[in-house]
Amino acid sequence: MLSSSASSADRSHNQLLYGQIVAFIVVTVFVVGNLCAWQENVRPKLYVSLADEEYLKFQGNESTIDFFKLVLRDVTTNSLLVGARNIVYNLSIYDLSEQTRLVWYSSEDDIKMCVMKGKDEDLCQNYIRVLALPTPGTLLGCGTNAFRPLCRVYGINGNSYSVESEKPGQAVCPYDPAHNSTAVYVDNELYSGTVADFSGLDPIIYREPLQTEQYDSLSLNAPNFVGSFTQGDFVYFFFRETAVEFINCGKA
Repeated sequence: MLSSSASSADRSHNQLLYGQIVAFIVVTVFVVGNLCAWQENVRPKLYVSLADEEYLKFQGNESTIDFFKLVLRDVTTNSLLVGARNIVYNLSIYDLSEQTRLVWYSSEDDIKMCVMKGKDEDLCQNYIRVLALPTPGTLLGCGTNAFRPLCRVYGINGNSYSVESEKPGQAVCPYDPAHNSTAVYVDNELYSGTVADFSGLDPIIYREPLQTEQYDSLSLNAPNFVGSFTQGDFVYFFFRETAVEFINCGKA
């Protein structure tokens, strides 16, 4: 009887231990799975609601999508330069009223070639993605130009702009307006983070004539550029990308 009781006790102990191990594995998988999951509905802990009359707004061209993604402050004139579709808006920094605008359309040939390559005509426009003020009285701008990036230097004369020079914008400006890119102008040099090909598969950080290695996922792994700035002797780029660790996250 003692032997039978001991065996029964051992079996009960083993079953209890087995149950604890299974429970531990289930909890571990659940926790790791939640840590790896992308939290899409994260809400801020603090936010402020404003009535319509409590803030200023600029709507731009209300008949088409402007793809506002770029704002540059001109401290010499207390204005904001806003890059959009075929237009650079010059707004008053005080009330966001439009002071003037620079209109820059893609050529008919560039638009036709873009459409022939299978792109939607709405995307085959010139979306301004790079703005800089190299010197007082000049404006550097780069646009997608119907998937054929182009850069121009404009002379600023009061409320008018005149083209002084232009050159290809590959590796400086994206082809697709949906691609995230960034650029910063410092010490008479333009540093950019974007994609360097039509398909958007060749990410690059570029400062003529230097660039990151082509198709090197160890340097840039399908990045989405967020911003860039200079500090001292360095230029910093911020971007999102899929971490290598995420590939095996949650797998046994």
